Amino acid sequence: MNDQYESKIMEAYYYEDEGMPKWMSFIIKRQDALEIKMQMQSDQFSDIINRFLTRDNSQRTEQEREEFQARPIPRPRTTVPPKIEIKPPPMLDKDVDFKGFIQWKKSWKNYATMAKLEELPMQDQISQFHQCCTPPLLDRMVHSMGIPDDTDDDLAGVLNIIEEFLRQRRNLAFDRQNLLSRKQNDGEGFEDFYTELCKLAETADLRDMTFDQCMANLILVGIEDENTRQKLLEQHPPPTLLETLNICRNAEKGRISREQLTSYGTATVASAISRGTQDRSSSRSRERRRNFFLYYPPISFICH
Repeated sequence: MNDQYESKIMEAYYYEDEGMPKWMSFIIKRQDALEIKMQMQSDQFSDIINRFLTRDNSQRTEQEREEFQARPIPRPRTTVPPKIEIKPPPMLDKDVDFKGFIQWKKSWKNYATMAKLEELPMQDQISQFHQCCTPPLLDRMVHSMGIPDDTDDDLAGVLNIIEEFLRQRRNLAFDRQNLLSRKQNDGEGFEDFYTELCKLAETADLRDMTFDQCMANLILVGIEDENTRQKLLEQHPPPTLLETLNICRNAEKGRISREQLTSYGTATVASAISRGTQDRSSSRSRERRRNFFLYYPPISFICH
């Protein structure tokens, strides 16, 4: 009895061929049917699209042709890079010095790279450089630097000529004096001080200085006589160590000689004044004695 009851329960919940509950089998079969239906719909939609695209325009109805022509045409998405404004460097004036020109060249190099000037003809590159120069500087380039407007040199050659011209005109001894005497100012941050120190070292050609040049500049900074320092600064090119020593020694000899002459002259004048005073005093004494005997003759002279 129990065996028959259990058999009916198993038959109610399980298929004999699948060995699973009926509710689970139902769900699986329903899911399979939905997948088959979706696949059929997808195939039908693809067939319609293919037939619509492959049909000749003459076979389409007037409404289909209008809809086909009015359909939006997708365009490829393109990314437009942002426009970068390329500004030329500041104008270069005739009063620019060597240090200022070296700083300006850095700005010019960045501008030339961004503007791709190397792709232009050489004459256009030079013309672009002329646009960054003031008229007085252009005149100086022609008359003082020997760079004609129609020069055959390339742009790098023109810049080298200007740099060498300014290098010869700078006072290297003065630049090195500024380097050696530079101290951190009150309230100045260390990084600012170090940056300025490096800039001064670059201007003073510190990397190229020899031992003798260092000694000559230490003398320039350390000497007490301001006139001698000024004379050293006026030398061009900067004096060597031997020349610096000779100038300082000769200046000291001349100062000592002037001091001795001044001392000797002062003593001589004082002596002359003293003798003159004594002579005048003696003369006045003799004059007083002569006047005394004139008015008061001796008694023996009166008796006779």
